Amino acid sequence: MLTVILNKLPKMISPLTQREYDDWNSLESVDYDALLVDLKKATKTSAKIIIVEGVNIFSINKLREILQLKIFIDTDIELRLYRRIKRTMKEFNMKMDDIATYFIESAKYQEENILFNKKYMLILYLMELKILIYRSTF
Repeated sequence: MLTVILNKLPKMISPLTQREYDDWNSLESVDYDALLVDLKKATKTSAKIIIVEGVNIFSINKLREILQLKIFIDTDIELRLYRRIKRTMKEFNMKMDDIATYFIESAKYQEENILFNKKYMLILYLMELKILIYRSTF
C-alpha cells in the first residue's frame, strides 16, 4: 500500500468552532503528481488489478482518465467515523476523543466531496443495503 501525503498539510477552519485543523480531506493534502507517477509504474508490473482509494480520488481528471473501472463504495456516516477512529488510533496513535472531535468539527463538513466524487463512478456500492448500482453513461 502506498500513501502519498504532503509533508505540510493545508489548514482548514472548523465551521462549528472556528478552530484551525490540518485538512486531511483537502485535495491539496495529497501529492497527486507523485501518485500518478507511482500509478504509472504500477501499470508496468505484472499486477492484473491495481486499487487506488481515497475520498477525493475521482476529483483529479488525470487520474480519472487512467482508471479503467471506477467503483464508489458508499457507507453511512457512522461507519465512516468508526473506520476513521480505528485507522487513526492505529496509524497515528491518537486518542478516540481527539479523532471524534476532529471529525465532528471539520471532516463531516466536507461531505460535499463525497457527492462530487459519486458523479464519476461507474459502479456505486451502497454498503449497508448491499446494493450495486451500475451506470452505463457519464
